[in-house]
Amino acid sequence: MKGIGVDLVKVERIADIIDTSGEKFLNKLFTKREILHHHSTSKRGGHDEYEYFASLFAAKESIVKAFGIGWLGTKGTDIEIRQDSLGAPHAKLSGGLAKLARRRGVRRIHLSLSSDSGYAVAACILEE
Repeated sequence: MKGIGVDLVKVERIADIIDTSGEKFLNKLFTKREILHHHSTSKRGGHDEYEYFASLFAAKESIVKAFGIGWLGTKGTDIEIRQDSLGAPHAKLSGGLAKLARRRGVRRIHLSLSSDSGYAVAACILEE
């Protein structure tokens, strides 16, 4: 194991940021693919939108924590959270974080996401 990270996000916090900053916040932290995936499957402004983005944010936070660097030298769009055909989350890295993963020998990123009662949580394990 190369690293482990966990993050808990209050969905209301993300809702407030989205309602205040809108597209500016979304475009800063999420890839076009992440935004389009949500907009193609849900209606804008609903609780599911806030929960979706809170879960993605928690996933990204758990990944940077697993690397032990926080957001130092990393943009939110350097991490893209995708789902496989069964809905399991996977991360695709780019930019400086992808280079760091290669240098550290990280070949697999395990993610688990969940949300309930106004919170989203994510756990990440980095593996050789």
